[in-house]
Amino acid sequence: MSQSVSLYAPVIEAIIQRIRIAEDAIERVEADTANSLALGWCEIAVLQVRMICELLLLGATAAHLHEGEVAVSDTSWRPKVVFQELSKVNEHPLPIPVEIHFNEDGPTPHHVTPISKPMDFQNLSKIYGICGDLLHVPSVRQVLTNRMPAFDLGQISGWISGFRRLMMAHVLMLPERQVILLFWWSGTTEDAPQGFRLDAEGPSTLNVDALPEFNLF
Repeated sequence: MSQSVSLYAPVIEAIIQRIRIAEDAIERVEADTANSLALGWCEIAVLQVRMICELLLLGATAAHLHEGEVAVSDTSWRPKVVFQELSKVNEHPLPIPVEIHFNEDGPTPHHVTPISKPMDFQNLSKIYGICGDLLHVPSVRQVLTNRMPAFDLGQISGWISGFRRLMMAHVLMLPERQVILLFWWSGTTEDAPQGFRLDAEGPSTLNVDALPEFNLF
C-alpha cells in the first residue's frame, strides 16, 4: 500500500463508521418516533453528518499534502479556508463518485467511469451549516420568533445515502502529480474499504461538464 493510500484510508474508514452510526440512529427514530429519546437519536445522526463533512475535507487535505507537495496548511481547520487552498492547485479537490467495471478475470479494477460531477463544496458547506444550526442552542431571537430549526429526517437520510454511495466507489484526483486515488467499499459491515494509487500516463483530470451534479438536496 502506498503512503498516500495509507494516509487517506483511515479517513475513509472513519467516514464509513460515521455513516453506520447515523444509519443506526435513524433506524431507531423510524422504529419508534414517539420515543422520548428520538430527539437524541436525531442529534446523533446530525453530528455524524457534520463530522463526515469535516472528514471529507481532512482526507482531501492529507492526500494533497503528501502527493501534491503543495502549500496546503496542515494546521488551519476552517472549512472555507481549507477548500480555498485546495482549489488553488486542483479544479476538483473533493471526491468524485464513480462506477467500477471489474475485470472478469479477477478483482482488479478494469475500468472506472465517473457518474456525476465531484462533490460540490457549496453543498457540503450548506449541509455543515444546517447541522451546526441543529446542534447548537438556538438564539434568543429564534426562540422569541418561534423559528427554531427542526430536524428533517428525510433530508438527513438523503445526506447519509449520498455519502454512502460516494464511499462505495470514488476517486480523488491529484493532477499536480498525475496521481489518482481509487477507493471502493462493498457497503457491508464485514468488509473494509479498499484503496489504490493509480499513476496516470497523462494529466489526471476528468471532463465532467456533461455529467449531472452531485446534489445532496
